[in-house]
Amino acid sequence: MLPSQINSTQNNNAIKRLTALWALSESGLGGMMFALKIPFTGFFVGGFAIIMLGLIAFFSNNNYKQIIKSTIIVLMVKAVVSPHSPLPAYLAVAFQGISAAIFFSLFSYKTACIILGIVSMAESAIQKIITLTILFGKKLWEAIDALFVQITNEFSIAWHKDYSLWLIGIYILFFIIWGAIVGRWASKIPQYISEKKDDVLHDYENVKQQTIAVNPIRASKRKTKRIIYFTAILIFIVGVFLISGSSRNTVLFILGRSIAVLLIIYFIFTPLTKWLLQKWLHNRPSNQKKAAEEVITLLPQMRTYVGSAFTMAINELKYFKRLRKFILYIIILSLYAEQPQ
Repeated sequence: MLPSQINSTQNNNAIKRLTALWALSESGLGGMMFALKIPFTGFFVGGFAIIMLGLIAFFSNNNYKQIIKSTIIVLMVKAVVSPHSPLPAYLAVAFQGISAAIFFSLFSYKTACIILGIVSMAESAIQKIITLTILFGKKLWEAIDALFVQITNEFSIAWHKDYSLWLIGIYILFFIIWGAIVGRWASKIPQYISEKKDDVLHDYENVKQQTIAVNPIRASKRKTKRIIYFTAILIFIVGVFLISGSSRNTVLFILGRSIAVLLIIYFIFTPLTKWLLQKWLHNRPSNQKKAAEEVITLLPQMRTYVGSAFTMAINELKYFKRLRKFILYIIILSLYAEQPQ
């Protein structure tokens, strides 16, 4: 059934619920997917926004104003619920929303979903590369080049010396391919919803009493994960410098530089970002604040649906099938399950 065949009230309610689900994913879906034991959680969470934007576009008849409105609401909810999130996370959400508004205005639904997936995931990959460059500087890529030159020389392989550029290119291409896959699947979700809705809602009635509570990872746990993640990267990069033959002074310089950049980020840049976000929130129109408050009130119920989707999908042995079922179940329950009065 197309959005034009659904009355306006149902349409608006669907968009509100999808916006709440998107906001929930931005403030904690990673923890829920971690509970499902799905690897590369961050990789999949990045694709979830593509799916949500595709559905918001579907239910709004590709209305770019509604897409922008939902994006602003998600940013507001994210700033309230997850104020600890780094600035790049907000920039990614804004970029995805603006891109979606443009693409769904210019292209057919399927084409727009695929282009959005490609562009959004490419931006995510480039953002990570820029972050690494800011933290460790250009010498990181020079050390990688030197390391690969040593390895190829050992095997008498003659090749050019821009290995780091090839690694970056392959990394971005990997994200682009994943974005195209997610975008293509997102374009088919409305059809899947129509086909699977009744079965999923029937199964939902059977698991209501045994729903597992799945809560987002708390800020302290996320911070611990970030510290572990950064430490692992730092150890790896130091190893690259040492193996590539860089001098001890160079390694110490890179370590000192990285620590200095982190101190600037956490003690100057992050507090400034939070202050600007609070100022931005304070200056939002009252109708946007009200819409954000309505979405926030929906979050606890959305978490309940996530728990039910968890219970329904957990028995699937294959990771990708489990992921697909999990996402599809969350969407159907969020859209059509009755909310408690």
